Amino acid sequence: MMKLNELIGKIKEKAGEAESLNEKRSLDEMTLLLSELQHKNLTTEEIAGIAATLGLQRGQIQMSQPVEANLQRFKKTLIRDFSFVPVNYYFTLGIGIGLALGTGVGIALGVPFGLPLGIVFGLGAGSGLGLVAGMLVGKSLDKKAEDEGRVLRNL
Repeated sequence: MMKLNELIGKIKEKAGEAESLNEKRSLDEMTLLLSELQHKNLTTEEIAGIAATLGLQRGQIQMSQPVEANLQRFKKTLIRDFSFVPVNYYFTLGIGIGLALGTGVGIALGVPFGLPLGIVFGLGAGSGLGLVAGMLVGKSLDKKAEDEGRVLRNL
């Protein structure tokens, strides 16, 4: 079973053989992600899954797609299968959802107070409150993810 530091070494070798600058950057980014994953408590099955995602076969990295596409697939796998999130993930998600819901609620509550002014004030108040609520919820979820060790800085 291959360890993460061996996998990092294989990718660094491949980065040395990279034909284009974009390919080298993508391989360097993979190396950074794997280096960060070394500090997480991953099981051997999870490491094997990571190696399979990166296209490791018989000790060699065989990428069937361009390196950039492989990097994107790797990031999606880390988020979907391993529940890792980038920094401020829930914060940005909370802002968007809070703003959308707050705007809708503000308009709905503003209509009874008169069409022209009620909608405007309802829109402003609802957007503001939704934004603040989304930020607070997002920040608390980001703190929870940080405490659980699910945040990757290079994701």
